[in-house]
Parts: sequence; C-alpha cells; structure tokens
Amino acid sequence: MVLVELEYLLEIKRIVKPPVAMIDQLQTLIRLKVSNHPFPEVARTAVFEAWTRDIFDRIIVAQARSDGYSGLVSADEKIQWHYSKTIW
Repeated sequence: MVLVELEYLLEIKRIVKPPVAMIDQLQTLIRLKVSNHPFPEVARTAVFEAWTRDIFDRIIVAQARSDGYSGLVSADEKIQWHYSKTIW
C-alpha cells in the first residue's frame, strides 16, 4: 500500500523520486523491510483504524500493527499521533 500511496504522491507532484527507487534506497540506507503480511489480515485490522477516513493511512498503519507492531516510517503527524511506533 505504501508503494501505491507514494505513486499517487508522485503523480500529483508532492514527491519527485519514483517510489520503487525510494524504497530500494531506504532498504539500503536503513535496512527498511517491506512487510509481506497477508492482506486479508491487514484489512481485518484496518477496520479498527477509525481515527481516519484516509484508506492509505488505515491500511498502512494496520499493516504495521498486524506485523507485530513493527516500526513505521512516516512524516504524517496523524499517523505519528495514532501509532506510537512511527519513525521519522
């Protein structure tokens, strides 16, 4: 879902670096790992992320929660407020 949101941000010109290149760079620089947690479980968790109507934010936070409360890289202040393991 993060790749999809980053692509959307690229298309509306809010970021300039292609998402795959950005993820690849972060994997090298900070050993970022992309979760492979099953989507049906993530979707089930997202149902409880009622603090936002943004589907991207719901899925992204739900994935981190579903994946054992893993760290989540985000500058989004709402995500930081609602998910204590946000890293930025």
